[in-house]
Amino acid sequence: MKIYSNPAIVNIIQKPVCFGNKHYKNNNQVNLDQFKKYSPCIADYDIDISNGDLKKIYLRKPVNVWEVFDSIVNSDDIMLKSRFVRAFHTMEELRYISENLKKLEELSDYKVKSLHGIGAFAFAFETEDGKILKITSYQHFPYGREPDDFDLPIEKTGNKNGVYYYLEAKTSNENITEKELKEFINSIREKGYTLRDYIGFTADEVYINKSQFGKTADGKLYLIDPGCAIAPFKRNLVIKNLIKKFCSIFKLK
Repeated sequence: MKIYSNPAIVNIIQKPVCFGNKHYKNNNQVNLDQFKKYSPCIADYDIDISNGDLKKIYLRKPVNVWEVFDSIVNSDDIMLKSRFVRAFHTMEELRYISENLKKLEELSDYKVKSLHGIGAFAFAFETEDGKILKITSYQHFPYGREPDDFDLPIEKTGNKNGVYYYLEAKTSNENITEKELKEFINSIREKGYTLRDYIGFTADEVYINKSQFGKTADGKLYLIDPGCAIAPFKRNLVIKNLIKKFCSIFKLK
């Protein structure tokens, strides 16, 4: 799983380029701003020129999170919709997510001001009070593992028909050093976890992808994408459950 900025949706190599009211001059002198369409909910969005990925959506005012999904589904902005397809999200999926988020009454208490990041498994929205609201069609923690002390704490969570939300603190990875990351990763491994999706590649180097990690306002470092950490296999628990099932089948005590 990759969550950008908070949890690390995409690997950021190049500084975001915001089109807005500006014209980006590429080699062919094409004004990409001309493809954007007006939306009553969406004010603007950023696309990474280096790879064409959607990076962020800015809203005209704070709204309920399902209104953003509805605006995308009902938009006539083909370029915007195609960015979601690139991230493996269909309009049918977005419609399904919206319908179920509307059934979670507690989400009415939270308004979002931007789509902070997008990936193949999750959407990260920034709320008007500066927190991150993650929306996903999958459980946050792989294979149902319990949260550990290295995971970014979940302040509130819930789900409806397989659509989950997680409210978390906003983090930053700008002031994380390579030394800190290596020590932090080693501490997770020492607890028996297997780590994945945290290595980045370029033509010249292999590096740790900082977008999977973040610091809260108090300076504490966390893993912000729980999918990166696979819990150790609990062999004894599995054996115990198998024995229990065997006994129930043959009515043994």
